[in-house]
Amino acid sequence: VHTTHTDEDEYEGKTKIVDGRPAFVETDSLRFHEEGGIDVCEEINLTDPSVTMGGLGQKLEYPFIVKRNGYETKVRHPLNVVIATMNVGTNGSNPLNQALANRFKTPYILDDPTKETFINILKKASGKDEALCTWVYDAYDATVSYLKNPDVNDDEICQNLSIRTCLGAIENMDEGQT
Repeated sequence: VHTTHTDEDEYEGKTKIVDGRPAFVETDSLRFHEEGGIDVCEEINLTDPSVTMGGLGQKLEYPFIVKRNGYETKVRHPLNVVIATMNVGTNGSNPLNQALANRFKTPYILDDPTKETFINILKKASGKDEALCTWVYDAYDATVSYLKNPDVNDDEICQNLSIRTCLGAIENMDEGQT
């Protein structure tokens, strides 16, 4: 997961204190680059653009290299896939550096789930029955519709409502809140 504290060591490997001594430690990102695998860079737009561009720029396009431990050139394994995810349009999110965004060949924008899919996600994640999950979805949908009403027009609050908040509501009900 990328954060505001992610640095280039995430891609190149890190020096950590192991058994009281500094030692080089491989990261998952470096291992996937060298050995193949799927590297999911979650919340990529939270990290400083100079860090992501510096660490991922050449990893994603020719010559497909990473500087292991900051100096040793490693060429990407042909079966290494890099996927970046991010939330857009939510409070606190930043646009992705355009130079880095252009290195990802195929962008996908995921639509909101249908009512049926949303309810099924709630059922699976919470273990609750369909009636409760439908009730929570209907409350969510009514709230979002109200907030999007031109008379209210509070899209910022709307951005804070999600499947996670619905799951939180179910947990609150389990804890005795009505």
